[in-house]
Parts: sequence; C-alpha cells; structure tokens
Amino acid sequence: METSLHYNVTWVLQTNNSILPIKMCKKATCGTCNKTSWWGCGSHIPSVMDTIPDSDRCACEPKVEVGGVSYPPMAASPN
Repeated sequence: METSLHYNVTWVLQTNNSILPIKMCKKATCGTCNKTSWWGCGSHIPSVMDTIPDSDRCACEPKVEVGGVSYPPMAASPN
C-alpha cells in the first residue's frame, strides 16, 4: 500500500491498483492482531487513539509518531 498527498487529500494506492481517497481518521480494527488502530488521513490520529486504553491498542509495527507520541500503524481497511 502506498500513500501520497495531493491537493490536500491523501490517496492510497491499494495492492489491486485502485486508488482510494482517505478522509478524516476514524477508529478501525487491525487485521493482524484484531486490536484497535486507526484508519484515515493521519492528521487526526491523537483524537482517535488517545481515548483507547493501551491494553486495547494494536501493538504492531511500524509505529507512527505524532507530537512525540507513538501510535499503532494505520489499519489496512476502514472496517
């Protein structure tokens, strides 16, 4: 999966070569560990994840750092 920012919208090139616009971040379930992660543009990660207890958060790698705080990677789908 590859992402790029173009005209203030983040676009994701999926493995099937379709292009999907990503909107505001929302809570999602990690497809690997089945714990809580996020999905979206990446600009709202703290507002999604800061209320989720650490024990319920996805622990997969690589982490995403926002404002000096580590968050789980983006979930593969917005489920």
